[in-house]
Amino acid sequence: MNGPFSWHNCPRLVSNFVDESVSLLARQLDENLVGVYLHGSLATGSFYSPKSDLDLLVVVKRHIEPGDRRSLAQTLLEISDREPTAPSLEFSILLREALRGFEHPLPFELHFSSKWMAAIRADAFDFDSDRRDPDLAAHCAVVRARGVRLFGADVLDVFPPVPSKVHMESILNDLEWILEDDRILEMPVYGVLNICRVLFALSDAHAVPTKVEAATWALQGLPEQFRATIRAALNAYRSADPIAEADVTHQIHGWDAPALLRFRDWAASAGGQARRAALA
Repeated sequence: MNGPFSWHNCPRLVSNFVDESVSLLARQLDENLVGVYLHGSLATGSFYSPKSDLDLLVVVKRHIEPGDRRSLAQTLLEISDREPTAPSLEFSILLREALRGFEHPLPFELHFSSKWMAAIRADAFDFDSDRRDPDLAAHCAVVRARGVRLFGADVLDVFPPVPSKVHMESILNDLEWILEDDRILEMPVYGVLNICRVLFALSDAHAVPTKVEAATWALQGLPEQFRATIRAALNAYRSADPIAEADVTHQIHGWDAPALLRFRDWAASAGGQARRAALA
């Protein structure tokens, strides 16, 4: 069975990998650690193996020195390398003070994901620079609404409500990234389902939907001409087969590139209208 799973019924490989990662964070961050929180598909009961990532937000009291950032990232890389069949781990470390004042885009102390593993492995990653990420506001909204505390202080004591306009700006930033150039052809499953998720959230300011919930909503409410594309993405996401995203450019696995581009163009128009309404 490949899912859907939640934190409470996920395979032992997944829970053990999360527990090991949390234990490492607790040891290395020590008394600076406020808490570790699960968000994303495993927190919301829509985790599908082998597609879904493990998404964490980590909150600390004080800035982390560049050398400690490097040590933490390299140790987590070692854990990931030891468990090649485990899901990809993605997390950001945030300052509690930045959450209290809710700066946007939120600054982060460290971001770790499969995208940066090669640079970390080669010791070519810049651990000195301070960075900000506009996507973090949306992640914080998910943690507050549907997240799971894995270690430390309670969720509601750490994550304040995300201001509605900030939340809208954050999810619209994600939509703009998906719609850029022909990115939807490079990652059709992620692209289609996240377009659905953004449009669902824009239609209901209180909604914090999963990819599956958003696709189900889209199949009922978006124009009929796009439903085959949405259904194909949802079926691919739920299947036990790994996603070969690059195959779409060769129209393998039944993907219809022109249909994806039509959906992208329609979503750009719909998203623009929603942006004007949401941020007015």
